[in-house]
Amino acid sequence: MTEASRASLESRGAVRNHELDDVAAVREFLFSSDLTGWPVPWALSEWGLGWYWRRPHREPLPLVVGGTPLDFTLFYALRRAGGRAWWLPDELLDDGLFVERLARTAEEVAGKTAEHVVIVSASADKEHRERVLQRLVALLPRMTNARVGSWREVLPALPNRLYEVDQQGQSQALVVQQGTTTPVQSPLPAQVTPRDNSGMHWVAEVTVRDWQPVRHRCLGEALVPMWRGDQTVVRTTDKGLAYRCPPSFTVPSQTLAGSVANPELQPLDLLGQVEHILTAAGWRAEPSDKGTYARESAALLGGFDELCRTLRDSGVAAWLQAFTGPDPYGMVLKEGRRYVTYAMVSTRFDWDPGASLAVLEAAGVLLRGLVFKCRRCRATAFYETGEVSKSFTCRRCRLDQIVTRDGWLGAAEPPWHYGLSEVMFQMLDHNGHLPVLATHSEFKDSHWPFDTAHELEVYPPPSLRLRTDGEEDKREVDIVVSDGPRLWVGEATTTDRLGTGEGEMLRLRELAQLADVA
Repeated sequence: MTEASRASLESRGAVRNHELDDVAAVREFLFSSDLTGWPVPWALSEWGLGWYWRRPHREPLPLVVGGTPLDFTLFYALRRAGGRAWWLPDELLDDGLFVERLARTAEEVAGKTAEHVVIVSASADKEHRERVLQRLVALLPRMTNARVGSWREVLPALPNRLYEVDQQGQSQALVVQQGTTTPVQSPLPAQVTPRDNSGMHWVAEVTVRDWQPVRHRCLGEALVPMWRGDQTVVRTTDKGLAYRCPPSFTVPSQTLAGSVANPELQPLDLLGQVEHILTAAGWRAEPSDKGTYARESAALLGGFDELCRTLRDSGVAAWLQAFTGPDPYGMVLKEGRRYVTYAMVSTRFDWDPGASLAVLEAAGVLLRGLVFKCRRCRATAFYETGEVSKSFTCRRCRLDQIVTRDGWLGAAEPPWHYGLSEVMFQMLDHNGHLPVLATHSEFKDSHWPFDTAHELEVYPPPSLRLRTDGEEDKREVDIVVSDGPRLWVGEATTTDRLGTGEGEMLRLRELAQLADVA
């Protein structure tokens, strides 16, 4: 540290001199919880900042062993990314008091957090790590939660964040107009007053309630129109999206507030995000017919969750079974569609289906109407309530005729019939409910914002097309889901095998690699 830097920090009260003359002083410095009023040894680099993270899953506590620069680099990266890590260099292996204090500290933290200590290294082999573990256990027999592992398994799934104290979590109300929000007010540092604004840069991170983009290197610029085409300023993260402040350069005479951009966001749904990711790689994606049926069926019932809850309701299932599936029981007309009466359902299942009928009819899933036969062309068809008054118009010969007893097939009164909406029929008839329900079962308890693009048709660039007949090489993907920052792709099937085996898996793997965040 230069004298000028030391003097500047001392003038702000951010540093106090503490000489480390011997090994005992170093040991005290590393393991004291409060030395001269400051957390150590990170006081300078964390001054004015605080840790903030979400930990939905338990993560291991890394203890790095080895004395090479790579070992220290690994330790420092793990400490920064996860908030907790220790380093045991080779030079201190024989210092019994140091190793014991280290083991005791790790054991206490692990006991409080119900996590386990994993001994890793960038240079030492497994035998060396095993010897270190044996030494730790010998010095502290109750340390039974430690094991040897690879440095890859201790990389945190959700890297930690350092925020300026009192700046994290500021909320803003954003109004969406024609798909774009009002400007985000970028935060300004409160702890720092630079002499030259041109050298001042920081990162602002935006988290939007109930919406989160997929984490992908090319997606950030699609979500911020003012930086479209520039991937160097904005990126999606595991919590939202982050952008550099100021975005490019500053004028020395300009204030920080004047140099910072206040971007507008364009919160794309998952389909829009996937389309952008694939387009950037030369591919193309669009909803398949089955995906459209599922999306429109969800819209009828008020959303994806409501669609899944409705499909799983036994009373609803009794009605839907009448129209399609392995054992339909509705009345079949010549156009091939089935229609059912209230009596058919209540007789078949021996219970009152009125509550389920009310839900389905109010949502537009079931359509109430009458079945009439034309007196001229003898065609029998279903007519919704809005199509019938004192007369009806034949669907086949277009004759407008008065409703008579012969027209309603001789019954004493014309019974109400119910037909299934077209999008719901098509979804069920093409097994489009299978990926919908599979997705809901897997992600219904997720703590992340969730979105689904339903089923997609994906078209590779010409260089990757397999067909030689001139037709486009279309590839269908049944499951496309975002669980927070993670993108999932998958396949649904009615059999115990996945498509054509290895070819199907290669197709999914190819798409997954294309959408990788790296």
